[in-house]
Parts: sequence; C-alpha cells; structure tokens
Amino acid sequence: MLRAARGRYHLPRPMKRGIRSHLFQVLLLGVLPVGLFAGALLYLNWRSLEHERRAIQMETTRVLATAVDNAVDSTIQRAAILARQWATRPADVQQVYDQATAALAASPDWETIIAFNAQGELLFRTDLPFGERPRGALMRPYSLEALRRDQPVVSEVFSSTVRKRPSVGVAVPVSRDGKVTHVLIVALKLEWFDELLRSQGLPSGGIGGIFDRNFKFVARSHDGDTRRGTDPDMLAQREGLGRYPSLDRTSVYTSWTRNKHGWTVGFATPAEPIDGALLRYLAILAALLAATVAAGLAFALLKGRRIASSLEAL
Repeated sequence: MLRAARGRYHLPRPMKRGIRSHLFQVLLLGVLPVGLFAGALLYLNWRSLEHERRAIQMETTRVLATAVDNAVDSTIQRAAILARQWATRPADVQQVYDQATAALAASPDWETIIAFNAQGELLFRTDLPFGERPRGALMRPYSLEALRRDQPVVSEVFSSTVRKRPSVGVAVPVSRDGKVTHVLIVALKLEWFDELLRSQGLPSGGIGGIFDRNFKFVARSHDGDTRRGTDPDMLAQREGLGRYPSLDRTSVYTSWTRNKHGWTVGFATPAEPIDGALLRYLAILAALLAATVAAGLAFALLKGRRIASSLEAL
C-alpha cells in the first residue's frame, strides 16, 4: 500500500526494488541470448579457421618432406653415377679419387666422399690427401647393409670419429659383373639441409626439422648446429599433428610426416598466437557483455526511480 509522508504518498521500498529488478531482468533476457549466440558463432568460426590452419600446416609439412626427399634422391643419383663410372671403366683408385673430388666440388650439399672395398679396407677420403688413412677407419653398419643388399642406404645420425661431430652418410654400392666390389659413402653437409628448410618460405615463428629413424635431429631451420643429434619428444605414427612442449619449454603445434627414406620431417608453429586469438576475442566479447549489463543496471536504476516517481505522483 502507499504510505503518506509530509502530505505526499510514497511507494514502499520493496515495490521500488521490484520495479528495478523487473527492468533489469527484461534487459538480461534481451542481452544474454544475443551474447551467447555471438559467443557460439565466434567459437564455430574459430573451429572452422583452426581446421583450415591445421590442413595448411600439414600440407606445409608434406611440402618440406618432398623437398627433403628430392635432395636425398639427388645425392643417391649423383653418387650412383660415380659408382657406375667406377664399375664400367675400371680405373685405379687414384683416378676414382680425382673423379670423386671433382664431383664433391660440384655438390654443395656434400661434405666428403669415402670409399671402401668389399673387404672393409678404406681406400680414400676426399677430405684427406690421397693415400692418407686415419686410424680406426671402419665401415659402419649402414655401409655393410648397402654391400649386402646391393642398393643405396641412408644412415641415421652418428658421431663422426674423424670430423668429431654429428654426421649422416649415404652408402652406394659399386657392382661389377653382378658382384659388389666397393662402396661409395657420401657424407652429407647437414648445414645445407638447415638452409634447405629455411629456403622453403616458412611463416614467421615456424620451425622446420628433419629427424632420422630414431627421431634424432638431422637438421633444423633454427639452431641446427646445437640441436643436431638430440632427441625431441616425437610420436611413432607415420603422420600427425598435435600440441606439444618444444625444446624451449614453450607450447607449439607440431605436424610431422615420414618420407620414403625413413626420415621424419616436422614443422612447428607457436601455440600462443593461435590459442590466444580465441581467448582475446572471447575476452572482448565478455567485456562488451559486462559493459552492456552494467549499463543496463544503471538504466534500470534510473528508469525504476522515474517510474516510481510517476506512480507516486499518480
């Protein structure tokens, strides 16, 4: 009921609060569904963009893998030409050494060329003068496999006893009259593969990597010399994409695929710009909703007071 004070009737306080509350509820019923709908549209749009981004990242990884495959194939083909020359035109080891030195000078992705006979005797290394043989020079298992299988074999990352650093070799057998007589080993220049990854036009912040069958770093588009030979966290699936901690302890989205030589090529992009975009948009939307609700509350208080004054005047 209305009560009189100093000759004028006033609405009870509960009734005034009720008017303001109803106005505020009407405002919330109009604003919140629109805000929730906008948030849902924002999330669905982000999911669509994220699906497209993942597809682009996976495709970039496959392009990198193709470039690495082509580089390794090129090494095998050039080494095979040298092996056929040796097999079809028997020559003394000095002539083969000279041919190998010339081939090395024309191959910026090669570090050195090494030759063994089938009995495991070192014949030459192009990084040493002809006739000079370092102590303890033995054929590694991948070279023995190339002799046994009579086909090229790409090694894993190993520590070179001569160069004292991580190395990768490609062993190509030399066959004569159906019998394997020698093996040529091309030591790859891994810094060249670092540059190969960088030359593929990776996006800002993106890092490409090449791993051997044991998931040891062969090359990396950033900090290749310091990372080479280390063992990052990788999955055993042939191909995939996921969110993982990087070697720098930051979160990255990493995609990878395995090439035909058994190596794995990976591509990582920072996770923060990707995840942060959705959070920033949601924060902006939440701030707008909060500002709208606050303005609505102020509107309800103001209009509630005016409505109460009108009723009292009435």
